[in-house]
Amino acid sequence: MFSNNKEILNRIDSLENKIIAELTHQKNQQHFRSIKKEDVLPLAKYNKSTLKYAKLALENTIVPFPGFDPIQFDDKFDWSYIHHKNHVSYQLYLQSLRIVGQLLAAYDQFDEKKYLLKAQEITESWMSFVESGKSTDMTWYDHPVGNRTQILIHLLYSLNKEKIQVNSDRYFELLYKHAEYLMDDANYRKNNHGIMVDRGLMMLGFVMNDELLFNKGFYRVVDTFWQSFSYKGGHLENSPEYHNMVLRMYVGIEEYLNAHDKTLGNDVVKHMEAADNYMNILLKPNRRLPAIGDSGHTSLPERTPIYMNFVDEEAGIAVIKQNLNNKIYMSFVCGYSTITHKHSDDLSITFSINGVDFIEDGAKFDYSKSPIRRYIVTPRAHSSLQLENKFYQKEKDNKYTQKIWIEKYFDHKNYFIVKGRNRGFNDGTSLYRTILFLKDYEMFIIVNEGNSNHNHTFIENYNLHHEVAVKSLSENIFELTRNDEKIIIESYYRNAPEIVEGNKDPIQAINATGPSKFNLTNHLQFKDNGTETSTVTLIKSKDIKVDELDLTSDHIKLKINNEEILIAR
Repeated sequence: MFSNNKEILNRIDSLENKIIAELTHQKNQQHFRSIKKEDVLPLAKYNKSTLKYAKLALENTIVPFPGFDPIQFDDKFDWSYIHHKNHVSYQLYLQSLRIVGQLLAAYDQFDEKKYLLKAQEITESWMSFVESGKSTDMTWYDHPVGNRTQILIHLLYSLNKEKIQVNSDRYFELLYKHAEYLMDDANYRKNNHGIMVDRGLMMLGFVMNDELLFNKGFYRVVDTFWQSFSYKGGHLENSPEYHNMVLRMYVGIEEYLNAHDKTLGNDVVKHMEAADNYMNILLKPNRRLPAIGDSGHTSLPERTPIYMNFVDEEAGIAVIKQNLNNKIYMSFVCGYSTITHKHSDDLSITFSINGVDFIEDGAKFDYSKSPIRRYIVTPRAHSSLQLENKFYQKEKDNKYTQKIWIEKYFDHKNYFIVKGRNRGFNDGTSLYRTILFLKDYEMFIIVNEGNSNHNHTFIENYNLHHEVAVKSLSENIFELTRNDEKIIIESYYRNAPEIVEGNKDPIQAINATGPSKFNLTNHLQFKDNGTETSTVTLIKSKDIKVDELDLTSDHIKLKINNEEILIAR
């Protein structure tokens, strides 16, 4: 029957592996029937919006994610539902069974079985969809599979606690398929999705009493932690909102492990403390995170802003904060270590005074391929030094090449200075921005420089909050007002400025305000033509007259109220 002894041995090995796999499968299935409370890590925690969405679900209306359009659910619901605007995001949250997590949170809060029964109904509708051989691009994708695993374990524990009859074998086979997906390194990425994958895998390890599943998730999630945060504690996915989310994920994982007498380790826990403090440094005076990258206007009312100047080169961000006469806040983005959630926002700023935003980023719109999403991620949606009709490249190895990076910074008792560069253009163009903050005067001096072998139109773009009123005081001096606050922007050595009004067609001057939502705003632009540019703009909290301003390659020299200020560049 067999041609040689080697083939016989291979057949025996294959048979042994099948027997071992079947025995492991049976052992896991037996242990699976007794899920304990400490095996559960709820995906959704109860908050003020949970009850709203849970009650809608009871009425057969699913809202996949806050701010999304409602979808009607019935016994013929099509889980391959296509939304007319944002198909990808709707499918991601539908396939994640996020609404089931909301129902379980309401059940845990109120101990009312109706929420649990609806959670079971929706889940088993989805199970029938999958068991029929159907799927979408998001059904077996890392984010939904990881989060869905977490929700399914929570659901099963709750059903068993209430002694509600379920087909345990059906659920086990489904979760076993999840385990196979989560174990496969081909489905793994070392980012926030990978953390979701490993979290689900560790939970399955406990639920199925399978050390291999647990260890795979545990050691990967620790490794991903060190890939995810800078040495200063900043999350490296270019978006403060994701810093907040990923930190909360790791805190939840550590608490979950502690309940099983395990830990991520002292080094990880200590660095998590640095990452937590980092959040308070990023926080604006109004207790919101700056809407940088794929971040919305996240409010963290329970946190207290730390006022200090801070630079994280690896994360590509500087924060200038002062609470003297006014609460001053400016963020400066330049550089990155990963391209995940990275917009073309290098050399860009945001600015607020006393909690009132004046200069913004375009913020997070959605993850679709819509024209507005494409616009939001371009330089045009950001308050940066940029080239007209010319984009730059964001290379994956920028952490090592540092073509786009914060070059230098210094925090003096009288001033703070930071400089960034953008050498990401394929025609050899280089752009530089230096930000100097004079602490006593509460004034920013922004130096914009660029050089190229080709003629370009250099644009200094300020993307304003949509409620900001702009008044021209003279050709290059503008007064910006909002909510009884005022700032002055004054530009030197410029051609005539331009105010660009928001428009949907063609798309320009648009700020995202939520999922697939936006406001039209205004841009204040200063332009310079040629092969090089070297200009200065002042942002002042009060009408301070600068008598002299001299810019050389070595220093910035100013005269204010007869005081001469000389600062090395």
